[in-house]
Order: sequence, then C-alpha cells, then structure tokens
Amino acid sequence: MNEQRNRRRLSQRQRRQNMSNSARDHLLATRRNQETPETIEQRNVRHQRYLQRYNSIEGTSTNTFAKYNTTASRLTHIRQIARSRSSEMEGTSTITLSTIQET
Repeated sequence: MNEQRNRRRLSQRQRRQNMSNSARDHLLATRRNQETPETIEQRNVRHQRYLQRYNSIEGTSTNTFAKYNTTASRLTHIRQIARSRSSEMEGTSTITLSTIQET
C-alpha cells in the first residue's frame, strides 16, 4: 500500500519535471491564486516579466521565438530598430542589418 502511494507521488513529481515552462507557470499561478488572490499590481509585474522573456528583440538563448520563428514582419521590425540606432551609433548598425538579411 505504502509502495503504491510512493510510486504515485514519484510519478506526480516526474510529471511536474516533464512539464513545459508555461504549463508549470500556469500550475504555480493557479496554486498561488488558491492560497491568496493576486493583486492587480502583482499580476502586472508577473505579466511584464513574461513579456520580457518572450518578446525581447535580441535573439538570446532563452528567446526561442526570435531564434526560430523569425517572420517577415518581425524582420522589418528589427530592421527599423537597427535603422533608428544607426543615427545614434554609426557603423555598428550596418553590420547588424547585413547579418539579418543573410538569415
């Protein structure tokens, strides 16, 4: 009996480990809301963190969206940013533009 319960507990732990980050975040958020409901400010801060993680323009290692799903509209957006930066720092942005056009 105890063995079965331990096995069940282990499987739940494994299930949690195998979850994707978004699913784990969702699980934690629902559990968080059951304990104490979030204030609007807390929710906004959490959402801002989420937006920073997934919508950062620089292609960081965590940002899979920028690495793999680079759509044409996103490329033009990056080009616009590079152009706006070119007025500030001349010479460096032309390098970023050429590397973007190659991909």
